[in-house]
Amino acid sequence: MSSKHTNWTDEMDAYLVAHYHSKAASQIATELQTSKQAVLRRARKLDVKRKTESDSAERATYTAEEDAYIKDSIEQQGIEAVAEHLNRSINAVRKRAQRLGVSTASHVKALTEEEQQYLEQNLGIKSYAEIGQVLNRNADAVRWHARKLRR
Repeated sequence: MSSKHTNWTDEMDAYLVAHYHSKAASQIATELQTSKQAVLRRARKLDVKRKTESDSAERATYTAEEDAYIKDSIEQQGIEAVAEHLNRSINAVRKRAQRLGVSTASHVKALTEEEQQYLEQNLGIKSYAEIGQVLNRNADAVRWHARKLRR
């Protein structure tokens, strides 16, 4: 935002209070068209805290639908895609999957010779997700194979 001062409205305050515990300050700033520092100052002024900062804050609960989505999707889509879909951090989804008894370990299938060549040719040019779309693999699996190549 070009202005040095943010004129906070009641709607902006309400949005900040509703999302400060679950979204990054920079993301809130973008959505409210202000600076990250303005968001942090306003949160401090309103005494809004992140859940991890508050002793009385309860852990964000998962719905039965979210648990089912984790169970059904994590192996095929990868933890990053599931976390993005649920609007939660990768670590939070990983911990929840472990509590649900869902393995987050990569069961990475070996690449064919053609897939290996495609990966080598496109590594550093395309994103892991783009390569994964062509190879019909998730980004985590592509990243695993890329690290294996570098060894």
